Parts: sequence; structure tokens; C-alpha cells
Amino acid sequence: MAIHRRTGRILTALVAWLTLTSIPGPAQADPVVVASAGTTRTVACTDNDAQINGSRNVITFSGRCTGLQIRGDSNLVSIALTGHAPIDIEGTRNRVRYTTSQDATPTLRVVGSSTEVMPARGAMMPRAETAALQGDQLTIELDCGGGLFTLQTVRSTLWLHNGCTALTVRGEANVVHADLAPEAQVLIEGNAITLLTTQSQPGPPPKIKVVGMGSIVAPESSLMASLATPASPGQLPFANVPLVMLIQVLDAQVTQAGTLVKLPAVAFDTDSLSPGGELQMQRVAALISQITPSGVRITGHEANSARARQRANLVSDYLLTHGFPGMTPDIQTDNGDGSVDILLLR
Repeated sequence: MAIHRRTGRILTALVAWLTLTSIPGPAQADPVVVASAGTTRTVACTDNDAQINGSRNVITFSGRCTGLQIRGDSNLVSIALTGHAPIDIEGTRNRVRYTTSQDATPTLRVVGSSTEVMPARGAMMPRAETAALQGDQLTIELDCGGGLFTLQTVRSTLWLHNGCTALTVRGEANVVHADLAPEAQVLIEGNAITLLTTQSQPGPPPKIKVVGMGSIVAPESSLMASLATPASPGQLPFANVPLVMLIQVLDAQVTQAGTLVKLPAVAFDTDSLSPGGELQMQRVAALISQITPSGVRITGHEANSARARQRANLVSDYLLTHGFPGMTPDIQTDNGDGSVDILLLR
């Protein structure tokens, strides 16, 4: 009899559990999906995720969206976001302008190249602590306050606001404008990276470590900021940069024979200059224009003499096609570590 009563209680509990679990919860709104190419549309968004699967679209999302996902290229998007809405982009040449509610800070993930994500006037910026950025030629503005931010890209421009506490920048030829918190931990790991800093909060200065070739860390207001990016098309890059700054950033040695600049192996890709190497060569060209050497000797250092000559020729060809067409550099090779010496003769 006790067994029957116990069995009855178990069956009653089971029925109650099944009844409760069968009650439907609040429905998840389906995402608003734009799957097209080359269209211009306004799409209503009422607490939905917005998705774009396609390329060359011009899309304005009206209402409020709970997130944005883009898979495609060359899309131009205007969107209003709610809460900590994620912006997730994979593709190239995408442009996003967004607004948010006053207390919202979107999260951000970008994989691709030539992509721009910027807040419209008055919008809160995405928080850097939840950002993952990979690609080439990105233009991003972020709220870095209280977060750890890591950038892995080349030729990108970033603005980081509100006191970054930990910042790592990897890659080549990036320009980062960062407001740093007191005692912020900063690692620059790459080539020809420019970090221009402000510190809006009082306190001890940041702790900065630099690993790589030709990188610059300087206050935003410093004259060194002029080494951040090249000049406008048609102008010689860095032509107005003081000579002492060019020598400093190139780590040039002034010797009896002339001024020596060394490009390490990381300045070269397989058959071209790397992005960082190209930026360094722009600075070398500016240095040549200021000191007007009597000649230029270029020495490739490599056990493989053909490869050493190839790298020396890359440097020579750059100078011949970037402001010095009449130059006749003396090309030499030697054993070594894959670097190239550029000696500007007195």
C-alpha cells in the first residue's frame, strides 16, 4: 500500500513538472534579414537582430535593433541599437554608422579589411573590453574605459577614449590615438606602429613596452605626431618632420662615412616591402631629402646572395620611384641576418 501511495506521489509530481515545462516562454523575435546585393532599402527593426547577408547594399534600419551582423562586402549601414547590442562584421569595405540609447555601449567584433565603424553624433562608443579586431585598414572609434584591448591588424586608425587600463597593439603601420588610465599597461608589438597618447585622469604615467621596428609612442600634442601618417597624395611624406626626429625614429647612426639606416628582416615580405617596411622607407626618403647625400650605398645581408640582392633592389626601386628617379645607388651584398643597410654617404 505504501508503495502505491509513493508511486502516486511521483506520478503527480511528474504531471505537474510536465505541465509547467509545456507552458511556452516569451517568443524570441526572429531576426530581420537582408539577403540581397546592390539594393538601397529602409528596413523596420523592432527589438530584432539585424542581419545583412550580401554586398553593395545601402541599408537604413528604422526603429531599434538588438544587434547587427554583416556577412559581405561594401555595405553602407545606418542603425539604432539597444542595450549592449553586438556589432559583428565579417567582410571588406563595410561602413557602419550607429546610434544608441544614452546608457548603451555596444560590443564589437570585426574581421576583414577597409571597414569603418563609427558612432553617429551623440552615440555611445563600443567598449574596447569586448572588442576583437582583425584586418587591414580599419577605422574604429571605441570606449576603452576600464577594459583590456588588443588590436591585431595593419594600416588601421583607431581612437580609444575614457582611459584604457591595458592596451596591446600588434601588427604594422597602425596609428592609435589612446587616452590611457594612470599606470596603464601598454604593449606595442610590431613594426612602424604609432601610439599617440593622452591621460585625462591624474596619476602615475602608463607603463609602455615597445617591441619591433620603427614604432613611435608620444603625447598627442607632441611634434612626433607628425610622424604618424604620411602626407597628402602628391606631397613627399614627412617632408616637414624635423631631421632629429627622423633620425630618432629610424634609429639612424651618424658615422664618418655618412648616415646609416638599417632595415631588419621584418621590413620585408617574400618579394616586397612589408607595410611597416614601406612606412620606414617613406621616412628614409624624407631623411634623404633633408641631408642630400653625395650617394647611397645599399647592402643586403643574407647567406643567399640572390635573396640579399633582391631585398637591396627593393629598397633601391622604392627610392627611384618615390622622389629620386635620378639616383644610382651602389648595390652590394654580404652574409647576414636578412637585413638591409642604407648608407647615405657624406
